[in-house]
Amino acid sequence: MTIRSKQIADLPRFMREALTRNEEGELSQLSFLPADATSVKLFVNGVHYDAIGVNASISINEKLLGWNAQNAGFYLDEGDRLVAEYVTNEPIA
Repeated sequence: MTIRSKQIADLPRFMREALTRNEEGELSQLSFLPADATSVKLFVNGVHYDAIGVNASISINEKLLGWNAQNAGFYLDEGDRLVAEYVTNEPIA
């Protein structure tokens, strides 16, 4: 059985990318639109946070991630290592 390249191009993709934090504490945008909020995970210094539940540490609005310091129990620092993992349906050029 042969799989056409169009079929492969339409498959969801797993993304992993480093994020930065600006002086206002906002996180940089994701490169692609997540397939859904439940697919997004943010790792802060290797510890996993997600947007699931009423006390979630992150919020998602399209490609923007928000950090809820009150729910997480701490504010993000300049030296924190931030890595986002998520699934996207957007084609990758």
